Amino acid sequence: MAIYRHAPMKADNVHFIYDPLPGQKGGFSIACAEFSVSPEQVCFIIGKNGSGKSTLIKLLGGFSVPGKGKITLNEKPLKNAHIRCLLVGVTDMLVGRLTVLDHFALGLALGGLSTGLFPRLSAAGHLRKRLGAIKGLPEDLRKEVLDLSILACSELSSGQRQLVAAVLAILVTADAIVADETAANLDAENARRLLKLLKMVAQQDKIPIVAVSHDLLLVAEFADCAYIMENGVASRLDLPTEFEKRVSFLRGKMGFD
Repeated sequence: MAIYRHAPMKADNVHFIYDPLPGQKGGFSIACAEFSVSPEQVCFIIGKNGSGKSTLIKLLGGFSVPGKGKITLNEKPLKNAHIRCLLVGVTDMLVGRLTVLDHFALGLALGGLSTGLFPRLSAAGHLRKRLGAIKGLPEDLRKEVLDLSILACSELSSGQRQLVAAVLAILVTADAIVADETAANLDAENARRLLKLLKMVAQQDKIPIVAVSHDLLLVAEFADCAYIMENGVASRLDLPTEFEKRVSFLRGKMGFD
């Protein structure tokens, strides 16, 4: 896995076409001539509904394979990379009777880390260690995650389930993270907490992170770079430096002004 760490994620001349629906002459297509995210960067993809954002995220995460072109980490194919994918509906994958720690143990195991004979105990140790290693992590978020981790998922509110599922997925070590509207169902405060954590993990683990979002305020605050999807075509945006100018720029690109 070492060949993938601290490496840029790139897409070169990527094309993907969905099969047409009955009665249609052609399927929806995706085109991305150039896409590049450096280690330690959080890159956002914006665009209107149906523009192709989620399809691009699935291509970058390895869920779909492009018909043409290539997607790489450190110039290597994605097939052996460990890419953590955070998708809309992540809470649907939580099993109510299991604790949050049980799910974290499963994530560790899927990532190739042995949790031994006592997976829940091992996961608790890994979780404390990982939370303690993230520089600048707010104490209230660290404490909340630890407190909620021992509860069954059925005992959590929908917002708590969304936050904890996303946080635990982020904390499992990966070569890159792709996220599709992970903060969509969170209130403004928790959405910012989650994006702050993403930013910290990108910088500390030195990995690229790509996220889809409709929240232009979050994009303006946390983006190191950004792309816009329009009719299936991805284009890089030249973001202003100042926050207010970024917000105005992004609103204009989305056709809100």
